[in-house]
Amino acid sequence: MIRTSAAIAASACALALFVAGCEDETTSSVSQTTAATSASATATTSGSETSDAAAPSTDAKGEMSLDSVKVSSFVIGYKQAFPSLADGRSDEEIGEIFTETCEDIQEGKAEDEILTEISNRTKNGRGSASPEESKAIYEMIKVLC
Repeated sequence: MIRTSAAIAASACALALFVAGCEDETTSSVSQTTAATSASATATTSGSETSDAAAPSTDAKGEMSLDSVKVSSFVIGYKQAFPSLADGRSDEEIGEIFTETCEDIQEGKAEDEILTEISNRTKNGRGSASPEESKAIYEMIKVLC
């Protein structure tokens, strides 16, 4: 049930990001604010606490970076869906799982190779992601990339 909730939250964030990407430049700051609000609402609704590291960064104009919103959305979803894998990891470390895997997807690496890398990247003191968890993480990242 937790994974379903996290998947729904990640999908809602992905939809908000997609809509934000379809806007012209005059409305982009409104769309980015909407995406950030969606991510914040997801974090509040799910009852998770996020640190300042998970907060979206802003550029010189004070507008949020779309990439930081994606990373923050992933961090929130990851913590909710995979608490045992997130245990002992900082938001930055979880964000690195997203960015490195996203790069693999963009480079066109084979899905099996990416799944193996996800399993390696998720290792912590208690183990690593199962094949099913790796596939779920892959699908989350693929939507956000």
